[in-house]
Amino acid sequence: MPEMITVTDADFEKVVRQDGSGKPVLVYFWADWAGPCQHFTPIVKEIAEARHDIVVAGAHADDNPKAVEQLEVRGIPTVLLFEGGQRVAGLSGAVPKREIERLLPQQ
Repeated sequence: MPEMITVTDADFEKVVRQDGSGKPVLVYFWADWAGPCQHFTPIVKEIAEARHDIVVAGAHADDNPKAVEQLEVRGIPTVLLFEGGQRVAGLSGAVPKREIERLLPQQ
């Protein structure tokens, strides 16, 4: 059963933009001090466990300032979808699970 992996500034390019699996990559920016993330993280983990056709990666916003700046993440939680190494969609805020699922390719 796939789980959410951790991505950092050091391996962001390799894991997200140059992912060799050919799978879309959903990146979740979060912080432990942000109340909405405490409720949102379990939703993202559920998606990671249920969707074997995508990679779900979590990036702590405070620990990864380079990715936050480059991707212009303005609030957390934020999820960004990458396909073929390119950002194709994103959502900011603690949105319902169905909103994230709408971003993802159909199974």
